[in-house]
Amino acid sequence: MAPPTLTLLLPGLLGPWRRVDMDALCERLKLPALEALLGRARRVDDLRDHPWPEDMAFSCFDLPLPDGGAPVAPLSRELDGGVVDERYYLRADPVYLQADMATLRLLDPAEVTISRHESEALCAELNAHFGDAGPRLENLHPRRWYLGLNEAPEMETHPPHQAIGGDLDASLPRGPDGGRWRAWLNEVQMVLYQSPVNAAREAQGLPAINGLWLWGGGVHPAAVTAPWDRVWSNEDLLPALAAFGGVPAVDLPPNADAWLQETQGSERCLMAADAAYVQVRAGDVEGWRTRLEALETDWFQPLHQALRMGHLAGLQLLTGCGQRFEWRSGRAYGWWRRKRPLSDWLKRTAAL
Repeated sequence: MAPPTLTLLLPGLLGPWRRVDMDALCERLKLPALEALLGRARRVDDLRDHPWPEDMAFSCFDLPLPDGGAPVAPLSRELDGGVVDERYYLRADPVYLQADMATLRLLDPAEVTISRHESEALCAELNAHFGDAGPRLENLHPRRWYLGLNEAPEMETHPPHQAIGGDLDASLPRGPDGGRWRAWLNEVQMVLYQSPVNAAREAQGLPAINGLWLWGGGVHPAAVTAPWDRVWSNEDLLPALAAFGGVPAVDLPPNADAWLQETQGSERCLMAADAAYVQVRAGDVEGWRTRLEALETDWFQPLHQALRMGHLAGLQLLTGCGQRFEWRSGRAYGWWRRKRPLSDWLKRTAAL
């Protein structure tokens, strides 16, 4: 039986970093397996290698992308137990907005814990405040709330990870209906500010849940193509797409060796990890370097070895920078080519 193939989504692996000295960024960063893989890959310019993780995920299931971006909300809502219907849904995720010198900044939602009890209480307070006349929040997961609308609003939103580390104003809803929804979000903040749930959190030294983040709006797709046998991801979107396509999805294993032990013969495998992307967006240079060192040890070294030994039939890497890197086991893809330092690839990405 033939060995498996793997498509690996790693947005942020090659940046893009702006206004950063790439040589200094990579100084003393030892990534021999990654550099060998990149140097010996078959590189394909591919517009489907979208810059945003959500769009990358949709492209892997051959789903069209509306102008407003990937409709994450209706799919993750189905995964969270919501009944599929024809309404337009928005994610309305509870978040912590941190006051800065002159503006607010969004703390990475992954770093904010919220219990089921807290989530239910806060959601109930907001629904009671807005009543039947206002949009009603649906709490299906402590970190994922939803708004169901009869008509699609004319506005542009952004996933929360696009706002981390930047000025919040640039990522708030925009467009003809954006002002109305920004006003609604301001009212939400006032209600949450007075919540006894947040008073209790602050007394425990926890960040307040003081805002909602609207994003991922759309209607549920009619169908999905699933050219995969299994999917691995710790995020919610790929498992939602996999469930919709009838493909089993599981959590990421700790490393490539563990993953290779899980695979069964000639499986077509899809895997995603976006930690590097979040760190690039946040401008977290040290966090990104640490993340790449871990990826080198846990993933690139064993995957490189598996390709050479024939334990992996093929590997495809998507970085969200307009290029795909492809390898086949054995001699099919230039193992003889000279590897290039990672800084060269980062400069190339920054120039795109």
